Amino acid sequence: MGLLITLLVYINFLDFPLPLRSSGCFYYFKKIIYSLGFLNIMPDKSSHFNISQLFSLLRVSQWYKNLTVFLPIFFAQRLSDLPYLISVVLAFFSLSLASSSGYIINDIIDRKKDAAHPLKKKRPLASGAVSVSTAILLSVLLLLSSLSLGLSLSLPFVFFVAVLFLLMLSYSLFFRNELFADIILISINFVVRSVSGAYTLSTSLFEPYVTVSPWLLICTFFLALFLASVKRRAEAVLAVNTLHRAGLSSYDKHTSYYLLALSSTMLILSYSFYTFFAGHEKLLLTVPLSIYAVLRFAYLTENRPELCIHAQHALKDRKLFIASLAWLLVTLLIFYA
Repeated sequence: MGLLITLLVYINFLDFPLPLRSSGCFYYFKKIIYSLGFLNIMPDKSSHFNISQLFSLLRVSQWYKNLTVFLPIFFAQRLSDLPYLISVVLAFFSLSLASSSGYIINDIIDRKKDAAHPLKKKRPLASGAVSVSTAILLSVLLLLSSLSLGLSLSLPFVFFVAVLFLLMLSYSLFFRNELFADIILISINFVVRSVSGAYTLSTSLFEPYVTVSPWLLICTFFLALFLASVKRRAEAVLAVNTLHRAGLSSYDKHTSYYLLALSSTMLILSYSFYTFFAGHEKLLLTVPLSIYAVLRFAYLTENRPELCIHAQHALKDRKLFIASLAWLLVTLLIFYA
């Protein structure tokens, strides 16, 4: 985190008056930084931005995806294990920093296309408010901070952080325009996040701190596949992004409809089987709530698709929020009452 603070101070220094910014020490500091082999793009002298624009590159609103790291401790009924709980909280921030690093790389790759997009043209990189070199530096520092925080937990956990980052990088570079492969890779990313939560206090990849159930892998995968399908369906209904990304044009209304039907069915079945076979018979009481939540979410893609473009916004729907909260409370009572 010290690296991030240093970066923010450096960025904020760019907003100082020109005579101060042109002073000898700062000039040579910039020259050394941008002479490094991987930062060969000098910043635009006319570029001016503030901390809020830099902060928006992190996409903090997307950090909810890393909440899956809490699944192992939750379903292992170990929330009362304070050292483990603290380690998972730190793991959440480590994964979030790594994710933000990946998001920045994705924005760098997409900056020219984003500039022509009616909604994304105001993003810091697309608008030119933040230079590419600054974005690269921020991405590197975020990744280093993530790995440093992960090392304070365990080496096996760092392995999962690295895998997550590499998968996000491969998505941005190779798979984002590949029909079906894109959402499968997104779903695998969710599984990596969830499994990493079992290794925050581990000393070996072969000995997780809590047992990694096959049901954790299956249910997490189909949950992520469902969320990705919801987004693709909502985009098809709204007919947005099809010109912005080639791969999305293949997710027409028919394809996205069948994909949503398949993923919602698999999610309901996998969770229902988990409640029946995993030794938590009382969890069967949560099946009706989970089915309602899934069906309500699918319903919103047709009737309020603007909420489903970003999954976290769907909770603005009162009925879906109540159903999700009820599922969480009932599950907590079953596990910990």
